[in-house]
Amino acid sequence: MSSCYLIVDHKGIHPGVRQLFNDLQTGSRWCYIVIFSNKRVAFVFSIEQESYKKGYFDEVRSFFTKKELLENLALFLEGQEVYVDFDIIPYKIVEELKNHKIALKSAESYRQKVFCLTPQMVETHIEANHRIERIIKNFVDWFTFREGLCEKKIVTWLFEQIDKEGMETVSQPIVAFRRNSALPHYHMEGMGALIQNEGPLLIDLWARLKEPNAIYADRTFMFMVNRKPQKEEIEAFNAVLAAQKNAFDSIQEKVRGYEVDQAARKVLIDRGFRENIFHRTGHSIDRSLHGLSMHFDSIEEPDLRTPEENMVMSIEPAVYLENRFGVRLESNIYLDSQKRPHWTNPLQNEWILLSGG
Repeated sequence: MSSCYLIVDHKGIHPGVRQLFNDLQTGSRWCYIVIFSNKRVAFVFSIEQESYKKGYFDEVRSFFTKKELLENLALFLEGQEVYVDFDIIPYKIVEELKNHKIALKSAESYRQKVFCLTPQMVETHIEANHRIERIIKNFVDWFTFREGLCEKKIVTWLFEQIDKEGMETVSQPIVAFRRNSALPHYHMEGMGALIQNEGPLLIDLWARLKEPNAIYADRTFMFMVNRKPQKEEIEAFNAVLAAQKNAFDSIQEKVRGYEVDQAARKVLIDRGFRENIFHRTGHSIDRSLHGLSMHFDSIEEPDLRTPEENMVMSIEPAVYLENRFGVRLESNIYLDSQKRPHWTNPLQNEWILLSGG
């Protein structure tokens, strides 16, 4: 018995369509894409068959009615191990497939073999990281206590720099000053906080090259505005940095995603920050910012998956002290052919000092 991966898509709702087929326009009707190790077959409605003849598929089978399509799909899949994404596919479609005697298995682990990156794609991620590092260096030179400087103006400047570096992004970077940095996914209102006194500043930005199959880089940096960090801020920073390194050191071929999260979490708990951990340690990255492969997570949705070659991941432990400040350090790794981790950027080993000028 051979195995296959079944993608069911409608108007691009399945993120795997964008990952595997780039500019494929799936149209207004449901399509069923069967992926084997050596071929790809699309089952589509006749009205949209031209959209699928772009060289992405070894065969395109078209049908006038859904009944006809599903009956032929069932015959085609007979005797196969069929993997689907139960977390993406609508329940109604699952029931229809089962009614046609198609036995379905969860593709949670299987799909990361399908969506594995190539070394060339990893290189686009590394280059994006280089460019983000350049943006941050320029930010340190650009920063000043100019009148009216606020979180929004920094966000606008970051957007400009991302474009100048030949990159693109989705949604706006997170710029969080002082107490706002204690909110993990801070969303500013209006112009955000004024940068008019001293304190911690968190910047989280992500971008990818403007080219096909480019992979995101996703980074978070910690700055101290117009003073040196205080004892508690240094302790929090050092705890997060140690957690980041411990997570990295825990990664090996058979490690499960939740175990990497636990490795980071243990450091933070041992240093007294048990009540200040609000999210998982990291996520996979691909053509989407949050990818389709394993995550470093033992709390939100404990991840039992193990690494695959060329996987790109974030490692971003953090602590958040309510109404005071937060520290998140986010760096990225890729896994080589032996599934060993490699940093794709330099680690931030201390607070970056910003002078008001």
